[in-house]
Amino acid sequence: MVIHIRKHQIFERHGNDILNIIDISYSMACLGGEIEVSTITGGKVKMKIPSGAENGQIFRLKGNGIPYLGSYGRGDQLVKVNVRVPKKLSARQKELLQELARLEGEEVGASGRQFY
Repeated sequence: MVIHIRKHQIFERHGNDILNIIDISYSMACLGGEIEVSTITGGKVKMKIPSGAENGQIFRLKGNGIPYLGSYGRGDQLVKVNVRVPKKLSARQKELLQELARLEGEEVGASGRQFY
């Protein structure tokens, strides 16, 4: 007998752990906050994002994975965050980011030089 398992749209299985990728905003990554995450049971759980979260960082939700076969317990749900960087900014957003760059001692903005 051959069993084929179809890929899920949201979750990726790694043994008894499952992984899903969640997009968060740049401001959420910097300041932290709380998001809702879908689970394999169809529910949602709240998850805290700490301030300073990095792109690609993985958070663990214990016991939200696949049940162990012939045993007690479950694997974990791993949530990988993808920090969205906006492609278009309003004038106010640009102004605020330029102010942040000045506070950090960085030179940013349109200098006319591009690398190809």
